[in-house]
Amino acid sequence: MPEKRKKPLPDEVDEDVKRHKPEQAEKENEKEDWFKGSVYPRVSTVEAADRMDANNPLELLESALKKQGGPEAVSDAGESVVYWMNMEDMRLKDNKALSKASAYANKNKLPLVVLFPISPGDYKSHDRSARRIDFMLRNLRSLKTSLHELEIPLLQFIHPTRKTLPNRIIQIVGSPGIKARHVFANLSYEVDELNRNRAVLEQGADKRIWVGFEHDRCVVPPGGVKKKGTGTGAYTVYSPWFRQWGSMIHEDPSLFDEYPNPQPNPKGTLESFSANASGDNKDLLKDIPDYIEGFQLDKTDAEQMRAVHPGGEHAAERVLEAFFHTKSSSKKLGPVRPFEDDDEVVKKGNSRVEVYSDERDRADRNSTSRLSPYLTSGVLSPRQILTHVLKFSGKKTVPVDKKDGVGNWVGEVAWRDFYNHILAAFPRVSMGQPYNVKYRGVQWETDPELLEAWKTGKTMNAQGWMHNRARMISSSFLTKHLLVDWRLGERYFMNQFIDGDLASNNGGWRKSMSSSCLVQKTGSDPQPYFRIFNPTTQAEKADPTGEYIKHFVPELRNLKGKALYDPYGHLSPAEFKKLGYPMPIVDHKKARERAIERYKNPGVKPDESADGPTQDDIKVSNNVKPKVKKSPAGLESFGFISKA
Repeated sequence: MPEKRKKPLPDEVDEDVKRHKPEQAEKENEKEDWFKGSVYPRVSTVEAADRMDANNPLELLESALKKQGGPEAVSDAGESVVYWMNMEDMRLKDNKALSKASAYANKNKLPLVVLFPISPGDYKSHDRSARRIDFMLRNLRSLKTSLHELEIPLLQFIHPTRKTLPNRIIQIVGSPGIKARHVFANLSYEVDELNRNRAVLEQGADKRIWVGFEHDRCVVPPGGVKKKGTGTGAYTVYSPWFRQWGSMIHEDPSLFDEYPNPQPNPKGTLESFSANASGDNKDLLKDIPDYIEGFQLDKTDAEQMRAVHPGGEHAAERVLEAFFHTKSSSKKLGPVRPFEDDDEVVKKGNSRVEVYSDERDRADRNSTSRLSPYLTSGVLSPRQILTHVLKFSGKKTVPVDKKDGVGNWVGEVAWRDFYNHILAAFPRVSMGQPYNVKYRGVQWETDPELLEAWKTGKTMNAQGWMHNRARMISSSFLTKHLLVDWRLGERYFMNQFIDGDLASNNGGWRKSMSSSCLVQKTGSDPQPYFRIFNPTTQAEKADPTGEYIKHFVPELRNLKGKALYDPYGHLSPAEFKKLGYPMPIVDHKKARERAIERYKNPGVKPDESADGPTQDDIKVSNNVKPKVKKSPAGLESFGFISKA
């Protein structure tokens, strides 16, 4: 049996590197200044975030909508009705604002027009990934085909300057050939989007154009889940919120009633609209671009994204059906299609959704739905999901029991609602500020090399998507073991993933660094700061067969047992060196001690805190400055940083 490593290899210790050298301190200060200047340009000040909380954008918009009144407030029907589509509601089925726009157009015997602004400035500001923008364009092409079958024109335009987008929208709506007096749209709950929507409403009012917004993203709109007994106030703890949410959908199934599909325009509408278009409006009818400048994918990545995440409502429905009617498998771990025509349909009781309670945390199987890209982009609605669940279960009400696979998965739909509710109620969380304000002062490490090493995750970079358990392990490692600011991980996930969604991504990252909206009145927290994942243990639990690691880290495919999860700790020095695999960069026990000390004393600089481990102490090699490679010494399959 090989001797386990207990001491660093001789060549792992660099005697020339000493701590606390004055020249090193100067370099560290320069590095910290660069780090903060490069990665924090858009994090708001505490004061600005507090002001936004005090002047809630959703409340201001809803107040303005109430004051404006319904579409009858503008008696002039105009020459058309406009549905303003955003990148979060890219579907024709069960689309509340689109359905209402269509009904209003039919009532007034007017053509319906769909307007889709492409706003690169917003995409850049909100860290949209090139993969998500590519997915948006693919879905837009599919929508254009479906809309044209209904004789509904799709007008799309690129507007680079985000601040002037409201003016451009109103200008197009009122232009010759369109001359609409009514615009319908769905609500987004991010601060910038809410402020933009209010600007469109106000500028529309100046031109006698009515602009209405609908809650469409959630099953229960933000603010709709009131505290039981009082009927007022927002829940900030998920468990009681979920119980109330579950009660609401049981008592009022109409909450997930689907909205009617849009009705077709009269025959010849498309031809007539195209013939009468003039000036800039002709450009609105151009073909949808292949890419947006600044958000291009290389050919290989683009082809892979098309295969792994096909666009369109039909594809979304196929992915949903596959989750409900096929068995989980270890053969679909990599960048493979989410469904195939020859997929085996299993008997009831064995499908992925039905064993979800048991397999949801298994990264070595395709145990989750993989619907997140479609939900994020609104290609599929949560109401459609609950309708499907109810039909599949054969019950009178939607199951929410966590012991039941289907009910457990419904809880994930609820989590999505919950994070959107928090985003709407506490605007500061979309401004780079933690929900739990006591953690505003946590002192983070500012080593760019650690961040760059973590970024080289093979799963996220290969698929543009990652199993939720792997995301949790990865984010915990960054924020607790490496003590790198959670906002950097949050931003990188948004920049890489095809399903980047601020509410869910932000909520997950806040939870990983123990600043979630889960703090109860007693002060206890379901995700306390001292709960720190052991990466090795987590890997063993999430990947008991080892298939996940072997797939994404082929260097380890011949290892067995404990050595697969911790080769550095279970192989002899010679065996480990032969692997050509990077060594660990931190010691779990020491990193845990340091994280607890830092979180316990937020706002206290490391050199002022109690006797906790320093950055140098936690490294596997004593006093050695690690040289980090981007690959393979990186996140690997679960987020375990290693040293080259």
